[in-house]
Amino acid sequence: MKKEKLAEILLSFLLLAGAGTWVNYQFQNLSWEREARFELLKADFIENKSAVNDITALIARRLFLAEQFVEAVKSKNTVQVTEAWNRYMDSVEDWNKNLGPIRVHLDSFAKAESSELVTDYDDLNNLIPASLHYKFYRLHEYLLELRKCAIQNCVTQDRLYKIGTLVSQIGEQRDSYILKISSDLYQKNLSFERDPGKYVTAK
Repeated sequence: MKKEKLAEILLSFLLLAGAGTWVNYQFQNLSWEREARFELLKADFIENKSAVNDITALIARRLFLAEQFVEAVKSKNTVQVTEAWNRYMDSVEDWNKNLGPIRVHLDSFAKAESSELVTDYDDLNNLIPASLHYKFYRLHEYLLELRKCAIQNCVTQDRLYKIGTLVSQIGEQRDSYILKISSDLYQKNLSFERDPGKYVTAK
């Protein structure tokens, strides 16, 4: 009887030890998985911050070179006009090539209203576009007309005023947009710092 009791105790001890080993193994796996997700999310935040910097640079460059082209037209120097136009078109190409991939990153943390400030696909046919992309699209149409007029010597103050007004609107919307997406990123990062487990355990 004593032997049977001793065997039961020994068996219980072995089962407990085995269960403890299994629990420890599972905990280590869970800890590793949580740590891996944590590191991936940190890298994601860094990438999103880079996306904010990239869109800021894209907007600033295209707007600056558009303004430079207008100033070249005002100078009536054909060489400067040609060079300024070529630089401006380089910025248009960069914008069209990079906007899509950048938007993918921005949409991962930016609120819907922030995203629509840069590209609202329903905005194309609006007389007064609301989004940055289609304001740039409209500005590009104005600059094409201005380029033709620079060649034909038909530049008017009304045309320059119309372009200048749109450039000012884009500049104001750029500042508002960058502020909004920076705030969106900050809020997500702040929430992550306060409760990383909420994000780490998310599927």
